[in-house]
Amino acid sequence: MARQICQRPFLHSHHSQRHTRSIQLASTMGRFVILASIVLCAVSFVAASGIVHLECDSDHDCEAFRSASVNSTCVDEHCRCTDLSHGGNATECKPLVNRVSNQIGGQCPCQVANSFCHEQTGRCICKDGFLPSRKEKMCVHKSVQLGGVCEDNEQCSNHDHFAECDNQVCQCREHFVVYEGACRAIVAVANLSKPACETDDDCANGTANAVCHGGHCICGVRYVVDATNSSCLAVAELEQPCIDSNQCIATLGVGAICYQQKCVCDSNHFQFPQHITNATTGQQSVQNVCERKIVHGDSCNDDQNCYQFHLGPHEQSMECFMNACVCLSGYAEKNNVCFKASSAITVLPGSLLLIAVAVGLGALSHSEWP
Repeated sequence: MARQICQRPFLHSHHSQRHTRSIQLASTMGRFVILASIVLCAVSFVAASGIVHLECDSDHDCEAFRSASVNSTCVDEHCRCTDLSHGGNATECKPLVNRVSNQIGGQCPCQVANSFCHEQTGRCICKDGFLPSRKEKMCVHKSVQLGGVCEDNEQCSNHDHFAECDNQVCQCREHFVVYEGACRAIVAVANLSKPACETDDDCANGTANAVCHGGHCICGVRYVVDATNSSCLAVAELEQPCIDSNQCIATLGVGAICYQQKCVCDSNHFQFPQHITNATTGQQSVQNVCERKIVHGDSCNDDQNCYQFHLGPHEQSMECFMNACVCLSGYAEKNNVCFKASSAITVLPGSLLLIAVAVGLGALSHSEWP
């Protein structure tokens, strides 16, 4: 045996090279397996996190996911589930079939007030006229009257364009007071001889179209204060002449501005003909308003909620998925807007594994085979 080795040193060298290449190949394969595993974990995490909304404040909020074999606790404001039958490994949080969901977006049946079970998805969604609260534990009114409980300014401004949510209550903005159920602007009267007005004449003598209310001079019906709080201007409709944005906001909503002396909608809103029914007479009319454009991540119940009315039917870029507006296939999100993506940058979640495979094959192709 020793003599054969001495006579055939080249064979020994060849085997050594093959052994080295095998180690290199094994190392490359190992790196590929690790990369593929990371990608698979990422895909699994994205898929799992999109199935059920798992936000929580305490362990009590995670009780719906607990069973004899699964424990669930609140970690970093999200429910985390572990499989007790498999050594406490992490597992997907799934509500028990015999329990009701206490969260919008959770699986049916539903116990949240003003919610119902969406038959197509089997998830709890809010009824028309309601939207999910910030933590999706309640369905709150889209429009809230003055003095009502609120979470967001939009709830208040949907009812009165000059109202905002302050300390969870819809109130008139600063320098506005409630008059006849609406927010009216306080106007400064230059030649008012007393600290508070007593009659309408006290205000009208200094500022046209102003009336006295509660000791304040305020702009009358169909009038708004200017930017300097010194005069009352007539409200203006869409495309009508204006000198101040308040004239436009009064009729079109908070998304309106006075641009080049005309009332228009700003870049985040679009013109929308709103049909209004008079509660007393039942007569219908159309009022142009500036509606906020639907953006990526907005809550939805179906695809219609993600329809972008400022775009044509063939320009739509979003759909409703798991109660959120997301980009359609072939579109990419940037700054909450979905743009048409080129084939070079379009990456679907399911394609992540293909990328890993391609990387792995590329690495293998550069390895020397024996």
